Amino acid sequence: MRKSKAYSGRRAFSLVETIVAAVLLSSGVVAVSAISTNSFRGVKLNRENELAWDLLDKQLTMIDFMGIDAFIESGETTGLFEDEGGGDPTHYWDVEVTSMEIGYLYSVNIIVGWGEGSRLREVSLTTMFNGQGLLEEMEAGSTEQTQGQ
Repeated sequence: MRKSKAYSGRRAFSLVETIVAAVLLSSGVVAVSAISTNSFRGVKLNRENELAWDLLDKQLTMIDFMGIDAFIESGETTGLFEDEGGGDPTHYWDVEVTSMEIGYLYSVNIIVGWGEGSRLREVSLTTMFNGQGLLEEMEAGSTEQTQGQ
């Protein structure tokens, strides 16, 4: 028997080598898929945390703008953030105000939470506000001016 020139000196892959190569390739593809899935999950969680911190900052700015005294008088310490797209609210907020022993100083703890079922998540911040309102200062200043005239 004569060997043809096309096959002379070449060695073909066996079935076992082909199967091993296919298993290694598929396990590599599965590993890359798992890593990318976990990466997307991490990006989604990071986006949710960033939104929650933005909403917390929005609530804190609102309290600072209206004044801590007016906020306490309003009696509204919990609520829901309205979705900008007009959908259902996805985040809630809760504010706990504690009067400190020093003058009109208040400790304010703000919590923003979100999630469904057993996957409830929340971020919180504690800060201090001086409750001595501008109205009292303005009244005291106008009284001093009228007494000085």
